[in-house]
Amino acid sequence: MKNASRLVLIFIVLSGLITSCSQGSTAGSGVISVNILEPLDGEEVNAGDLITVRTEVNAPAGVSRFDLIVNGELARTDVLSEPLTQGSVIQAWRPETEGVYEIFVAALIGENYAPSDGISIHVGSTSESPISSPVTLTAILDLTETATPDLPETPTPTGTVTPEPEDPMVKTVTTSNCRTGDDVAFSVQVSLGAGDLAPIIGRNLHTTWWFINWSGFYCWVSDDIVEVTGDTSNVPVVASPPTPTPTVKPISAPGSLSPTGTVNCADTTAGVLLSWSAVSHPDGIRGYEWILDAGGYTQSGSTDTNQVSVHSIGCFNTYTWKVRAIGMDGTPGPYSIEGEFTVE
Repeated sequence: MKNASRLVLIFIVLSGLITSCSQGSTAGSGVISVNILEPLDGEEVNAGDLITVRTEVNAPAGVSRFDLIVNGELARTDVLSEPLTQGSVIQAWRPETEGVYEIFVAALIGENYAPSDGISIHVGSTSESPISSPVTLTAILDLTETATPDLPETPTPTGTVTPEPEDPMVKTVTTSNCRTGDDVAFSVQVSLGAGDLAPIIGRNLHTTWWFINWSGFYCWVSDDIVEVTGDTSNVPVVASPPTPTPTVKPISAPGSLSPTGTVNCADTTAGVLLSWSAVSHPDGIRGYEWILDAGGYTQSGSTDTNQVSVHSIGCFNTYTWKVRAIGMDGTPGPYSIEGEFTVE
């Protein structure tokens, strides 16, 4: 009763929101429709089955988001990279327990929601299909003894026979990664070997990635690394998860600065060699920037190695210096702890 109350409340709220949206769309840009095509109302499935809810929309202003509502609760939200004006999307959902589930989909158009009609599915436990009664020998004899009326000969068809369209499939050209979304920024869910075949379930908005079912793994492969066969004209658009924000590893500060302490004045005639520990980064390090200060007299520069020779070093002075690494994209890391040496 609690879930049903929530469902009714959501329907009331959405119905109120869609009023202004529907009126505006009908007057200016066409009628809005949101219909669940799959699963069918009253369909029976098993607990643990992956249910693909396929929703067809016609919205001239474009749908930017789809919310799947199950028993009054938000089961999943899918945001499209571009508004969909006409077509269908697939949202996957898995019922874990038995029972009756009320489902509807709310499509966000502008700032208003357009809800679909609700459907019910019945989730039960896995059971074996009933075995049909065998046909006995007597029944077969009875059938053979039944008089067969004379039928006119079937005319031979003329002209070209249009074959049934083949189901869309992908075939991997080489070892391929199947990802959790339609971008290389998404994590790899499973790897396919060269020549593997998988049925196509959906596509992204620009048909640059295919949503497939490979041995129970529902994931995305790039169109660039597969061969596509069959009729793809009716393959629906599937909402992809939001692109994950990549985690950027920070650039660390150099360490092990040398020299520190006391430097013999006689050893500075050819300059002083500043050195530090090299910094590593997954994207690479382009070089280093350094600053040397002697109480108001400052030298600075850059180098592509982890050492540099500085000149114009005066005796009986104290010098402080620091260094930082520069990433391949020009991003600087933090400066090191200051080193200090005195020339005597």
